[in-house]
Amino acid sequence: MPKALITGSGMVACALQAQASAHGYAAVLLPRSRLDVTDADGVRELIAAEQPELVLHTAALTRVNYCQEHPDEAYAVNRDGTANVVAAARLSGAALVYFSTDYVFNGDNDRPWLESDPPAPLNTYGASKLAGEQHVVEYERGYIVRTSGVFGSRAPEPERNFFQAIAARLRADETASIDVVCDQFTAITYAQHLAEMVYAVLASPPARCLHLTSAGSDHWAGWAHLAAGILGADPARIRDIATPLPESTPRPRNSVLGSAYKGMEQLIAAHPARQGLADYLAPVP
Repeated sequence: MPKALITGSGMVACALQAQASAHGYAAVLLPRSRLDVTDADGVRELIAAEQPELVLHTAALTRVNYCQEHPDEAYAVNRDGTANVVAAARLSGAALVYFSTDYVFNGDNDRPWLESDPPAPLNTYGASKLAGEQHVVEYERGYIVRTSGVFGSRAPEPERNFFQAIAARLRADETASIDVVCDQFTAITYAQHLAEMVYAVLASPPARCLHLTSAGSDHWAGWAHLAAGILGADPARIRDIATPLPESTPRPRNSVLGSAYKGMEQLIAAHPARQGLADYLAPVP
């Protein structure tokens, strides 16, 4: 089997590893304890030793508020760390897929964002991920996958995502209401769906940059209402609120991603967000 190296150990990385063998790859997961992407020499030496055919670069600093408060660290990981991974992949001749974000857009659009739309990030997280994209574009075997609202399992550590937080709060107090913003619209992405779609397009990518999410869009409160219903809680416990102003970390009002490329609409439609959320939140028998 061709070898795939997966940087990071978060939800996307775990889903990519779990599905690798079914799609013909022998995957090696590289958590931060084994690969610090900010260490240029370490990245180069490890990738040279492993000689992968494919590098799936998921390692990133993704905590949006933290990035806003620590911009130097955000750029060190998301921009400079990506530059290190790209340089090492180029030396080994490996193809590279970089996972980016809907937050490269400013949200001032009333339709889904397409790959051709000009990025204009509002916050440090989006800007640092866009800076990483620019290094990937310079590598002829580099590809960008933008996604949004990722949720899924992470082993052996507990996952950290919006729906895990909602579920925990609903279970902690069976009567309390939960405030969720209803003026920020997004698509959400089940990590398992994303992994399936990425492997499906790897053989013949239609473009160097693709938008891939689970199918469907809503505001965050709408997604929380859906999650509450799946969990058997009263959806009315989710209280729709406007984004509190001023925002310490500005976020796009509409970050729904769409794709302009042939076959992508059908691929996304085959992975409905509602089903992914039901699978993720389903109680363990």
